[in-house]
Parts: sequence; C-alpha cells; structure tokens
Amino acid sequence: MPAAAGHSLARPRPVDQVDPSEVTINSILAGRCLTAVFQPVFDIRSGRIYGYEGLTRGPPRTRLESPLRLFEAAAAQGVREQAEQLATDVVMQRFGQLKRSGILSLNISPDVLEAIIIDGSKLREKLTLAGLEGARLVVELTETHAYRDLERLQKCLAILRALGARIAIDDLGAGYSSLRLWSELRPEFIKIDRHFIQNIHQDALKLHFVRSLTEIAHEMRCTVIAEGIELTEELEVVRDVGIKLAQGYLLGRPEAVPTGKLPSRIHEVIQTSMLSVFPIQSIHPLESVSASALAVPIAPVSSKTTLATVYQRFVDDQDLLVLPVVDEHKPIGLLNRHRVLEEFSRQYRRELLARRSCKSLMDSSPFVVEASMDIQSLSTLVAAGKRRHFVDGFLITRAGRYLGIGDGLHLMQEIARLQIRTAIYSNPLTLLPGSVPLDEHMQRLLDAGAPFAVAYCDLDNFKAYNDVYGYRRGDEVIRFCAEVLTKACIPGRDFLGHIGGDDFIIVFQNPEWEHVCRSAIGQFDERRRDFFEPEHLAAGGYFARGRGTSELFFPLVGLSIGALEIQRGHYQSISEVSVRTAALKAQAKRAAGSYLALDTLK
Repeated sequence: MPAAAGHSLARPRPVDQVDPSEVTINSILAGRCLTAVFQPVFDIRSGRIYGYEGLTRGPPRTRLESPLRLFEAAAAQGVREQAEQLATDVVMQRFGQLKRSGILSLNISPDVLEAIIIDGSKLREKLTLAGLEGARLVVELTETHAYRDLERLQKCLAILRALGARIAIDDLGAGYSSLRLWSELRPEFIKIDRHFIQNIHQDALKLHFVRSLTEIAHEMRCTVIAEGIELTEELEVVRDVGIKLAQGYLLGRPEAVPTGKLPSRIHEVIQTSMLSVFPIQSIHPLESVSASALAVPIAPVSSKTTLATVYQRFVDDQDLLVLPVVDEHKPIGLLNRHRVLEEFSRQYRRELLARRSCKSLMDSSPFVVEASMDIQSLSTLVAAGKRRHFVDGFLITRAGRYLGIGDGLHLMQEIARLQIRTAIYSNPLTLLPGSVPLDEHMQRLLDAGAPFAVAYCDLDNFKAYNDVYGYRRGDEVIRFCAEVLTKACIPGRDFLGHIGGDDFIIVFQNPEWEHVCRSAIGQFDERRRDFFEPEHLAAGGYFARGRGTSELFFPLVGLSIGALEIQRGHYQSISEVSVRTAALKAQAKRAAGSYLALDTLK
C-alpha cells in the first residue's frame, strides 16, 4: 500500500524543502508534501465562528499548488484515491494541532469515503489521532463525483452518523442530481453553490431560487450554508433571506492559521436592524412572451380533404372559425368558416363542391409566424398586415411544423393582460417598482419590527399642467420627479415605488429621512423651471379649465409629501400605514406650494 494510503498520520515533509522543478504527483504522495488551509464558516446572526472548511494546497510556487490541478494530475496518474486520503489526513491532523473550536468540514468523494470508513474503525482512528470528536466532523459530498450506488453510499453515511459526524451536500444547485441527493440522503447541511450567491442583490431570479431552497431546507430541518460571499450587499441579502451560516472572502480567506474572527466592519453589517432591498425582476412582457402562448391546437385537414368533410367540421363545431390546411406537418392554407358555409348555402353549390379538394376555397397565402416570435413583434406585423390576418387568424409553427392557430382578438387580450401585470410590478413610464413589490418590502419591515419611514409624494396641480402643456410634457415632469426622488434614496436601503400617475412612495431606512424629504422638495422647486414657459414662470402659474366650465389660475406644479415614522408596534398592517400616509399627503396638498406634512400623532 502506498504511504499516502496508510493509517499513519506522519508529519508532512516541509514544503520549503521541495524543489519546484522536481515536483510530480508521485513525489508529493511519497513525501506527503501537502499543506492544509482553513476557511472560516460564520453564524451570521450572532457573528460567532461556527467552524472551518478544510482545504488542501500543493507545494507552493509549483504548478500543482492549486488543488484543482493537483487532483486532476492525481486522477491522470490513477492515484486520486491516495491523493484524497492524504489530503484528508493532513487537514485533520493540522486542524487538531490548531485546536480551533467548531466543526471541521471536509470534501470527500464516495469511493474514498468508503475506503476510510470500512466498519468505522479506520475513521475513528483518524479522529483519535487528530484529537477530534466525531460530532465536529462534517463530510461534504459534491456533484463532481458520480454516485452510481446510492444504497451503498447511504450505508457509509449511516456509519458516519453513528460516529456523530454529519453530512453536507456541496454546490447545491450546480446540477440536477444534487437536488436528488438532498432528497435521498437528507443531509444536515446544504451548501448553496456560489453562482447563486454572487450578485444576488442585483438578480431577482437568483434571489427567488435561494429563498425557495431556504424554505425547503427549513421544512426539512436542514441548515443552509451560503458560499462565495464577497460583497457586503450579498451578505445583507443572504442574512435577510434567513440563511444562518456563510463563508466567503468577505468573511475570511483560507489561511494556514485562521483567526476565526469577523472583521469589525462585517460585525456592523450583520448587527444592523436595517433590511436589504431585494432586487426586483425587470418585466418586459411583450418581449418575454412568445407567439406559442397564443397557439390553439386545432386539428388540421390536408389538401386532399374534401369540402364536404370540411363543411361537416364547421357544422358540428359552432365555435370553429377557421381550419388549417397542413400537408406533411407544413401549413399551406386556411379555411374560413363563413366562406365555406356561404358557398354551401348557395343553390346547387353543395353538389358541385362536395367532392372537391378543400384547396379550392382555402386562403393560400395565410399569415404564418414562428412560435418563438415575441408578441410585441407579432402585434406589429398583424397591425401592418391585411385585415383578414387579424380576423381569420394566423398559423403558428415551430421549426416550420404546424403548431396551432392564433388570432388577433386573443393577441390583443394577451397584450392587455401583460400590460396590466407589468403596471402592477413596475411602472412603464419610469421603470420604477409598482405596488406589489412595494407592499412586499414594507411587509418585510413590519414583520421584522424594523424602524422605517414612509413618504407619500404627489405632484400639485398636475392635471392643469397636462391641460396646458399636453400629456407628453406631463410625462417628462413625472420622469423628472422620479429622477429627483431616486437621487434622494440610498441604494440598497431606501425603496422608491411609482404606484401610478404622479404618485410615488418612498420607504426610508435612512434615519435622516426628514432632511432628505425637505431636500428633495428644494431640488424639485429649483429645477422645475425648465418645464415652464417664461411668462408662466413670471406669473407664478397659468390659467386652465377647472372642474367647471370657467378657467382658473393654477400655481406652478409643486411636490407635496406626507411622511410618517414607523416604530415597532405602532402599525400592524400595510393598510393602516397606507391610510395614514394618504391623509398626510392630502394635508400637504392643502398647503400653498411644495410642502412636507409630518405625522403629529406620535
């Protein structure tokens, strides 16, 4: 048996005695020339160390220093098991020498796991030599290794658990089989792949994925570890999702002698009562939905089908308006219900047409679209096409093969539905979040008992401005207001929503929110001059039609804000907050000019 595979935990050869030019995988194994480094895993609720992931490095300043290259070379030489066993020995021995608290997490492939477990005695011996208790060992299983025999693996894990050790699934989400392993093996830990953690504060899909995994893990009584955290924004989102354990360069890099302490600036991040602003998925419905969503799979006829058969199809199905004509899966025409029934109703035409091919009455130049076309482009083509394409419909194909029938009415209905959905989630004029994500964020703050403030912002005399300058200029003023309010917000802390028309809501976690509101009003009043004619600026307003028939003088458009501070327990629901802020906004609008109305019911 090679030295690397033996039971002994002999001291590794000092790496500074290794000649870089002579390093091979076999020389590394023979000389036990590996070192161990440890990356801390922290409890990001308390800031305390939870344990370490043990990692291996080859001789420094050599091509095999990288663990990836090291184990690739070992696999190429057929000694991967020996290399992994040596790495396990070195990491366990060094961790025992360091006498650090917490768990030791080790990556072990199934075949090596089986080799070192046997009946449990070999692993028990390794733990004893390293001075470790079984309860401090976590074995990470990764999808980079194949699992051909789950039953055998489960027996190995049963032995591990009998020793007190626990199991983790590494890189969860990197492939579909890791999800199956989670279900089959019921590990005590899952480690979410770093791909889903990186930039999670900017990616709504990653956030949704991680939240879903976290909820499932909670139901399965499984602890989640987030890997690869490098930014404070990532840490904040991971914490607010409810993940307990985390590791990454932001918290601590792999070191030969780890400190096990969080940097003070990271302590401040995890101890703050503020919540992160979750990213919101950008919705462009007319581009994200394809023509395939409109396809109704009407059974086609072929060009050899007689008109008598077609006529009977229309008679039997009163809702059938068109019939596609398809030869060898390719559409060649459309049959219109009204035309066929009209021809058959004329005197002597039934006998004349009954045995003819349906081609004689079909539209041989139908509108054909590919299923992948987005409905924005489709609606443009239908509008620019012939009227019959809107009424009779169009043929939808996938890779040239008939898929179904679409029509103009359902196209318009789908566009309207998606536009309404988009307006709820984001405002198409300013691209700011709409009422649904705004309510979700506010509810998170209420549930957490976090202090925050809500400001309801509204433009004064805006209808009169639209009447005088037109709606296009009015849209420019709304976008200008959005710009002013956006600059007033701290990214990742404050939430600005556009709930419709000229109404905006800001949810502040900035404790200086009152000063910010007053500053925003000042900025608006100072820069609004660009949107008025000189004579209106000089007069301080203009005449426009009021609610009656007579014209009234209206002051320049101003910005009114009603704001209140929310403390724990003061408000139980979003509805209560909404009622109070609406009343404050109305109070602000009754004042002359731009105005900030504050809550006086404290």
